[in-house]
Amino acid sequence: MNKKVLAVMRTLWITLSLFGLTGFVPSKPLNAEPAPLLVRITQVDTAQFPRVTVYISVTDNEGNPVEVSPSQLVLAENGQEMKLEDVKGIGEREEPLITLLIMDVSGSMNAAGKLEAAKEAARAYVNQTRPNDLTGLLIFNTRVIYEQPITQD
Repeated sequence: MNKKVLAVMRTLWITLSLFGLTGFVPSKPLNAEPAPLLVRITQVDTAQFPRVTVYISVTDNEGNPVEVSPSQLVLAENGQEMKLEDVKGIGEREEPLITLLIMDVSGSMNAAGKLEAAKEAARAYVNQTRPNDLTGLLIFNTRVIYEQPITQD
């Protein structure tokens, strides 16, 4: 096998290992509430392999985001704790977060106030972004419209 194929296989194995065998375990209780928290791996970035960046989200039982100090997390692979080089919370990111909101504006969204609820959720999301974050809007019904290009405004 050539070196590229081996590198891709190694990357896939690392990624699969991270998804299948890695868990984030709080090193101390995340909160005093008895309700369980859901910790999910949302992205694994192997672009700088062998450095692997793992993104997680923590939500309560209602799906609301829960703030977690990075010092509360432990990353383990095959039961072995891994050395973490750089752990940051979302508020500690220096580079802008770029988001494209995608909204269904078809007729089915008119029922039961779904469209208004989606608009309110989009407003709430945009209102909580940081000044350097970028957001755009794509809407669709029978066709796709790039309603708002990516912007800081």
